[in-house]
Amino acid sequence: MKKIFIIIVIIIFFIIGIKLGDTNYNQNQIFEEEKHQFEQEITSPDGHYENKDLVPPKNIINKTANFIDEAIEKAINKLKDILKKI
Repeated sequence: MKKIFIIIVIIIFFIIGIKLGDTNYNQNQIFEEEKHQFEQEITSPDGHYENKDLVPPKNIINKTANFIDEAIEKAINKLKDILKKI
């Protein structure tokens, strides 16, 4: 009985994790809407289009990627400093 309960809890946490990490649909939907709007504007007779900067929302994936990127940059800079001293 205890094993079944543990398996059910693991499955529930797994499903919750998948739902929390699934932001691709929303980002893809936003991209498709902006692409459609862009295509409508560039095919209009006046051809006037105003550029928009689209920044993805901050979430755990972006924060983790930025943290890893900064850590790699710091490590490379330290290695460069060590090589310059040699």
